[in-house]
Amino acid sequence: NHAEYVWPPIAHLCSALRARLAHVYCNCYVTPPGCQAAPPHADDRDVFVLQVRGRKHWRVWGAPPVPFPYPDEQVGKNGTPVPLQLLDERPAIECV
Repeated sequence: NHAEYVWPPIAHLCSALRARLAHVYCNCYVTPPGCQAAPPHADDRDVFVLQVRGRKHWRVWGAPPVPFPYPDEQVGKNGTPVPLQLLDERPAIECV
């Protein structure tokens, strides 16, 4: 959602990161308590997550058993479903 176009401090952060990384942009999400912002999915890019407020149950699995490059932008979001057997496995990272 390119939040760097909306809030100057995020634009400055993205600009500084671009000095070392080829492609940087920022998405921001506000998720009310007890809700989920997005279903389990696999992003087609590297992601750095920073939670600044509240509590959320985070689960991160390894690479999905889906051929790369993905035929859709993001596995699990309006495209190829995340294989259910992956979600039955123990996450690589799980924290609150």
